[in-house]
Amino acid sequence: MLNPNSRALYTDMLTAPAGMVFDEAVAATFSMDPMVLLEAPVHLALQGAGGTEPPDPLAILDSVRRFSRKITVCVQNGQILVPSSAKPNPLFGLLEEMCVEMVVPKGGVFHPKLWCIRFQDVHSDATWMRLVILSRNMTLDRSWDLSLQLDGPVGKRNQEVNRPLTRFFNRVPRMTKRPLAAERAEQLRRFSREIKKVQWELPEGFNELSFALPGDTKYPWQLPRSKRLMVISPFCSDAALQQLAENSDQLMALVSRPETLESLDDAILSRFGKCLHLHDAAGTEDGEETLPTRRPLATGLHAKAYILETRHYSDFTHIVLGSANATNAALVRGVNVEILAELKGKKSRVG
Repeated sequence: MLNPNSRALYTDMLTAPAGMVFDEAVAATFSMDPMVLLEAPVHLALQGAGGTEPPDPLAILDSVRRFSRKITVCVQNGQILVPSSAKPNPLFGLLEEMCVEMVVPKGGVFHPKLWCIRFQDVHSDATWMRLVILSRNMTLDRSWDLSLQLDGPVGKRNQEVNRPLTRFFNRVPRMTKRPLAAERAEQLRRFSREIKKVQWELPEGFNELSFALPGDTKYPWQLPRSKRLMVISPFCSDAALQQLAENSDQLMALVSRPETLESLDDAILSRFGKCLHLHDAAGTEDGEETLPTRRPLATGLHAKAYILETRHYSDFTHIVLGSANATNAALVRGVNVEILAELKGKKSRVG
């Protein structure tokens, strides 16, 4: 769970494992505040400066320029926000080449939230990958969000579990508003080749991992038949909840926003054992991420998760999280570009 009041997410995930250094990264987000994106190259530049003496501003500027060539951020067309800072920042100019605007056909939006980061061993040619699947956009919003961080070495054999990730990186160049620069296109091809070979280290208690691209013809998300199901989604539709309900014996709870719960059909809500929302003090934001370029910071629930129990010789707990709300665009019509990660472990070990 990401603390709404903490902005340490990007600095934490960009910090290299022991004995390694940052090499390059590809990120995806629906909306982006340049002030937040700037945290990434500045943090890497300060790390490189060592931190023992006050860093030389010109050296930091040169370092930020260098790292900006190594980070590519894919963002929904029209959702690069006006910088939240009141003062112009000359470093913003370095971000322009990092940002790639995406256009999704059939009325959908580019909605995944992820970072894929490549680290290099300082003593060998070994490569390490870090994948962060989030529900949080790259903004200063103070919402309640979730993230999953996975690390692992790049091996020599393809891993079946990573096929959806490879497909995601292969699809990105076909959705860009403008043709990609040659070095950005090659970076995406490199990530596509390498991520298929990563052996992810799973969180304690879980022994299975899978990825899904809701709406994708090859790797759609198929909710398994479950004994019990809980849905956490700030935005919901009757049709999507009905689709989820048909695959579960018992609907334990729906956690959403007050305005979303008020908009849903009573017959759908009555199928859930509990319908819950955050305390009013947590705040709310209207609309399904249709953000103007200037707006107050959003608060309240923004996490998307599907928690279920299945039975196959033993009881298993599944946690599915990522970018997909329980809406028509994400789960029924499948017109959005989304990504989900699913962890599975014995109920006796993970609760």
